[in-house]
Amino acid sequence: MDGSLVMEPQTSRSRMRTLRVEIKFINLALQGGRAHGAFTWGVLDRLLEDERIAFEGIGAASAGQSTRPCSPAVSRRVGAEEPKARSPNSGAASLISIYGCDSGDVVIVHISPLERAELPTTATEIMNRINEISFNSSLMHEMRAIAFVTKLIDDGKICDNSMKRMLIHGIDAADLMAELGAANKLNPDWDNLSYLMRVGRERADAWLQKNFGRLGEESTVDIREEYL
Repeated sequence: MDGSLVMEPQTSRSRMRTLRVEIKFINLALQGGRAHGAFTWGVLDRLLEDERIAFEGIGAASAGQSTRPCSPAVSRRVGAEEPKARSPNSGAASLISIYGCDSGDVVIVHISPLERAELPTTATEIMNRINEISFNSSLMHEMRAIAFVTKLIDDGKICDNSMKRMLIHGIDAADLMAELGAANKLNPDWDNLSYLMRVGRERADAWLQKNFGRLGEESTVDIREEYL
């Protein structure tokens, strides 16, 4: 068993049969990014439409925190309390803070580029890159800890369930954010926000189609390749 639940959703009385839906619980790690947080809104909007998904824990920072209030009201976990929500002080969403949740699946909505092809030259670009490195350093530190524990489990050195295997997934827009540039973070124009939200929905939809079946089974992100 992968920790998922099969339930019968409420449907119209005119329906001739009841659909059985497999519910899988996930935790969310939402990065900050000012206006770029609209991408995260789009991701959550798409995930909330999928009745196969329920949120358990949410770690959020900066713009990621503004997306949290919508989650508890529509969580589909049967008999559960509101999703556990914790916010770190930095702009990095905390993974360790949701380690105590029952679900081992963590979906990172990653909007801060780990790398940029072009060297920052202006004061604004340099400061932005410093912030990105700072935000991502916390995430990379936690990824190293997760990779270390995973290796101990794989090597059979932890056999008493004292440490939990975390399955890491990612829905990211690093390529888009790198293309838009630092100044776009300060652009509250509705067209810009709508565009980012639309891209978030599209990428979440593509991720669901490709990876839903792997939830509860394995990570869909290679931690060593992406973060170490």
